Amino acid sequence: MLRHMQIEDLREVNSVLSRTFTHARWEQGLQAYHVPTCCMPFLEMYLQRFPHGSYVIEGRHRIRGFIFAHLWGKVGWVGPLAVLPDWQGRGYGRDLLDASVQSLKDAGAATLGLESAPLSYRNIGFYVKKHFMPGYLTVDLSREVQSRKIERLPPSYRAESLSGLDGAAQRRAMDTLDQLANQLDPNLQVSGEAALLRRYGYGDAWLLYHHDAPVGFAIGHTEKYYEKEKRRHLKVYLGGLIRRTWQDDLDAFLIMLAQWTREAKLKYMILRISARHQDGFRALIRKGLEPVHADLRFVLNGYEERSRSEVFYLNKWE
Repeated sequence: MLRHMQIEDLREVNSVLSRTFTHARWEQGLQAYHVPTCCMPFLEMYLQRFPHGSYVIEGRHRIRGFIFAHLWGKVGWVGPLAVLPDWQGRGYGRDLLDASVQSLKDAGAATLGLESAPLSYRNIGFYVKKHFMPGYLTVDLSREVQSRKIERLPPSYRAESLSGLDGAAQRRAMDTLDQLANQLDPNLQVSGEAALLRRYGYGDAWLLYHHDAPVGFAIGHTEKYYEKEKRRHLKVYLGGLIRRTWQDDLDAFLIMLAQWTREAKLKYMILRISARHQDGFRALIRKGLEPVHADLRFVLNGYEERSRSEVFYLNKWE
């Protein structure tokens, strides 16, 4: 039976996720193939992004597969999608994907995609048959934040965190986040994501100003995803710089993230960027960030990304 996912399902969904992705990584021949269970507050937050598009397949009162859906304004994406190994090949994955995609379409998604492991030819074949076309790699770039060498923002810049504001100031910051996001991608809205982070205490949003004009933002997680993971990383999964001369703002942007990392008592920053934004990718490499992970991005035919390739835009559909 296909039905909407409920918060009461999440413990079993967590087990299915761990078992399915562990098996998939083992099949790919990876040495570190075990995928641990996720922290439950993270899954609860994940479900709350767009619960109308998240589904489970159930049989004999046991969950055999699931899918999550996400919607940021009109930017929609799905994942993870998992079906237990013993129940694969029966059309469950197809049914889950079809239901989730239709829910996003019904909600007005103008961009629709997903990210998947680039080594999995089975995944690639499955999504291509469902009219998702593979495009660019999305890459996690990481850099250690030095606690001894502390850089300060240049006098013409300032940064503020959403958690440091309240009342009218916070509402204005939310509006500013959406204005900046819309300049990166006309379909993108992020204030709802920032509010969700604050609700669950899982991260924050920061704004960067130049001469009091907003020029960039970053949204990231400060808490770990997996129960057995060490809490060491600021994971920036949404953000960007809006000016055509964004290269002039990049140093200040990275200093802002380093400040955030230290304040959160973390050691590393991780930024996810699509190789579609090649200038931004190269600029981060020149700044000393190193690749640590990559996924392959797919977009549904007719629902392609609207962001310009020349902007500095960080986003993660995983």
